[in-house]
Amino acid sequence: MNHTPRPTVLLLPEEQTLMTLVQQVFEMEGFPVIMAHTAQEILSFIETDREPYLVLMDNYHNSPQARHLATTIFTTPALHARVKVVGFAVRLWEEIIPLDRYIPLPFEIGAVIDAINQLCATVPADE
Repeated sequence: MNHTPRPTVLLLPEEQTLMTLVQQVFEMEGFPVIMAHTAQEILSFIETDREPYLVLMDNYHNSPQARHLATTIFTTPALHARVKVVGFAVRLWEEIIPLDRYIPLPFEIGAVIDAINQLCATVPADE
């Protein structure tokens, strides 16, 4: 288990079972995790708090709110400097929603952790 400070992981699930498993794995790896219910809830977190975040979304590509969330993060330099967006599963995401990292299904959880650790290196520590 890694004990270094980690960005908070915000999960926006469509498939609850998959994201609950992802949540458990990230918690075991030492990440603080919050399961959000809406994209607006995530926007509230990242706009009011100054800490770094990783936003993980699964098959939410059909949601206008999810597209708005990702687009807002990518078009606001102050947000994107400390908030990274990761999408699971749907290959078309790269054309529909801006992502820092795309992780196709099926995936090896070790590969997911490696990808997230690489992104963590690009997110500044909480000041």
